[in-house]
Amino acid sequence: MIQRSRANIQIPQTLSSNECSADLLNIIRLISTGIADEIKAGKKSIASKFYRGEIVQNGVTVQDVVIALSSLYDYKCAFCESKRHHPDIEHYRPKKNVTGIAGHIGYYWLCYEWTNLLPTCSDCNDAKHTSFPIRNNANRIYGPTFLIDHSLNTQHNRAYSFPLVDERPVLLHPEYDDPEVCFSFNSIGEISGIDAEGRGEETKRICGLNRKDLCFFRQQEIDAVVEKFEMALYYNQESYYFIDVLEKIRKRGLNNQKPYTLLYKNIYNRFSEIITPLLPIPVQATAEGYYIQNVNYI
Repeated sequence: MIQRSRANIQIPQTLSSNECSADLLNIIRLISTGIADEIKAGKKSIASKFYRGEIVQNGVTVQDVVIALSSLYDYKCAFCESKRHHPDIEHYRPKKNVTGIAGHIGYYWLCYEWTNLLPTCSDCNDAKHTSFPIRNNANRIYGPTFLIDHSLNTQHNRAYSFPLVDERPVLLHPEYDDPEVCFSFNSIGEISGIDAEGRGEETKRICGLNRKDLCFFRQQEIDAVVEKFEMALYYNQESYYFIDVLEKIRKRGLNNQKPYTLLYKNIYNRFSEIITPLLPIPVQATAEGYYIQNVNYI
């Protein structure tokens, strides 16, 4: 996970359409009755054509929400950074139920809210499902708010606005939190939470960020980096070659278009913990020396 921003991205046409607004109001009307059959009908009417953004352009059906979010996240999963060209659209706050919260029927009024939608891989989507633990259960929100004229208060639906922020979500949001201070990796590609509040660790658990396939792919990236440093240290004894590899790792950690950007940031900043133990013992001291001498000057 790396930090992103949609501040300069226009809300997709589908989500701002009158048809979408009317559909949302009908969902809220049905569910707000409190009648079981009406609640069921309201949930059932939540349409993927809106939150995925199906729209006809030049006679062709496209998904403008999927396109916008895919572009923003460089076709990567918002949680695990796997590269996906056809991502699922995940609701940060679940739209139909909340795991472990009796009586909460989901954040249904956020089903078409732009700031509540994230592009994810199917594995993270399935793992997260309807989980949404918060740190302030007394402030759990159960329904929408309305203005004095009885219209929906859409400002209160923003993920970064009151009253939603007062819930203090446990799950990290890649646009309103800083993943770099919440995660670290070890030398076998496993991710761990490191923040004092435990949000990184919980996000790892909720999204299954140490799945076997993920650890395998991250381990492959680490192995490739180790091989490059071995080549630099064994076959080119001058520090110049080591520095060249280190600089490429730094740049790779700045390239958001490729998968596992945060891993590469960790490799660069935590070389001693991640890479050094994997190098042959005879060159470990040399590698450490080169790294310490140059990491702050590249």
